[in-house]
Amino acid sequence: MALYNAAALIPSGLLSVVFSLASIFNALNARVFFGEKIAVRVVLAGLLGVSGLILLLWDSLTVSFDPDTVRGIGWALLGTMIFSWGNIASRRNSATRTAPIIANAWGMGIGAGVLLVLALATRQPLVVPTDPTYLAALLYLAVFASVIGFTTYLMLVSQIGSAQAGYATVVFPVVALVISTFFEGYAWTATAVIGIALTLLGDAVMFGRFGRKRAGKILKLT
Repeated sequence: MALYNAAALIPSGLLSVVFSLASIFNALNARVFFGEKIAVRVVLAGLLGVSGLILLLWDSLTVSFDPDTVRGIGWALLGTMIFSWGNIASRRNSATRTAPIIANAWGMGIGAGVLLVLALATRQPLVVPTDPTYLAALLYLAVFASVIGFTTYLMLVSQIGSAQAGYATVVFPVVALVISTFFEGYAWTATAVIGIALTLLGDAVMFGRFGRKRAGKILKLT
């Protein structure tokens, strides 16, 4: 809900940049809840990814910082933090050997219940649109983006950790723009190319052997 409120107040590009901070939020929360050290390569990769995303989405980041924009950024930060807390909860579930599909089902059930209570409390009408396009989009979001997509993401969190899995939030807009290139005629600019190069460099630092060696050298120097 926080991210939907943010999307109503700020451009989607700016929302994507804020949400891409999830990997750094995950590292901070892992420190708070599990006492883990914050890996230098996680912070470095996160900063590279966010910087690349800013360049990639540069044309959509022009905003006037009025009260609505500030509120939108606030909602986006809150939504990203809640998303990060969910990652931390998923790690705890993995430690207790709770299957991701079960955790996902409980999370979505509780979320749906809370939304229903809020809708009833605020006297929002419960209307089911009959437009075929809406229903097709709803089916896609429910089955592929939510059940399959998020369950797969929770499995990724249990396998490689919350900080590394959180870097996927940087890759989401990149994949979207690649798809847009083929289906919507997205035109790549020099700034966007540099941005995607930085994003891929962040990926190499996060997951590659180079990233581990470089992070080790930085740690020794500090």
